[in-house]
Amino acid sequence: KERLLNEAHTLNLIRQYTSIPVPKVLDYGVDDIANTFVTIERIYGITLDSLRQLTSNVTGLDGFILPPPRITETVPRVAWQPITLDIEEFVFIHGDLARHNIMVSPKTLEVTYIFD
Repeated sequence: KERLLNEAHTLNLIRQYTSIPVPKVLDYGVDDIANTFVTIERIYGITLDSLRQLTSNVTGLDGFILPPPRITETVPRVAWQPITLDIEEFVFIHGDLARHNIMVSPKTLEVTYIFD
């Protein structure tokens, strides 16, 4: 219940404060028989996952950038340890962003929506 309502609030925040293309929330709440619901606008496009030329199953490394081999051969490994930043600013991330939740225009391949 809370997860679905949080998702509606998150979509509204993203729409209001960023330029990230997300579906518009039309309605959300709990109905008379305690069912939680979120209604979003109909979205058009195709997922990146459906494009055959994009076949890699690798989505990336979590929180670490792997340097090219020519660098790792000359720079000690200790230099590539993750560094934590002591900052007070929060960063909003999509925890499982992948080809299946990115919609693009079939004509222009421009990103039209990002969803979960």
